[in-house]
Amino acid sequence: MKKVLTVTMDGIRYPDYRKARNEMQELVRAQKNVERFFAEEKENTEKTQTR
Repeated sequence: MKKVLTVTMDGIRYPDYRKARNEMQELVRAQKNVERFFAEEKENTEKTQTR
């Protein structure tokens, strides 16, 4: 079954696109948080090993 785009006087709305974009933004945000967490853990580990 094909998806139908909703057309209004304002232009075209893309509900599926917006939903997918928002999900992707959440995933990217979570990935960045995990990267920051592990970077902090690595820094803390390196600091304790050099002492």
